[in-house]
Amino acid sequence: EEGWTDGKITEDIAKKYLQSLKKSGCDVIILGCTHYPMLKKIIQKVVGKNIKLIDSAQEVSRDVKKILEDLGLTRTAKTRGYLKFYVSDAPDKFSELGRIFLGKVVTNVKKVDIEKYYV
Repeated sequence: EEGWTDGKITEDIAKKYLQSLKKSGCDVIILGCTHYPMLKKIIQKVVGKNIKLIDSAQEVSRDVKKILEDLGLTRTAKTRGYLKFYVSDAPDKFSELGRIFLGKVVTNVKKVDIEKYYV
C-alpha cells in the first residue's frame, strides 16, 4: 500500500504475512485485493512454486469483457477514450500509487460512499 513492490523490505513484510498460509499446506492463494497483483512476483517467491496464485483482477477483467461483448457494449470508436476512477477511500493516495503502477499521471479520481450502494 506504500507503493513498494519489490526489495528486501517488501519481501520481509510478505514473509511475515504469508508465513501462516505457507505452513498451512494450502496449494492455492487467491489474490483478492486490487493491489495484490502488483506484488505477485514477490508473493510467489515467498510462498514457493508449489502454491498456485490466482489473480482475481485478471479473472474479473475476462468476465467483464465477455459481459460487455455479449451486451454489445464494447468500444468500437477509433478515438481515444477517457478514464474515470472511483475509489472508496484516499483519492490522493490512489493517484500517487496509480502513477507508480501505471507509469503515468492519474487524474479524475472521485471518492464515493459505497455504503449508499448496498441493497
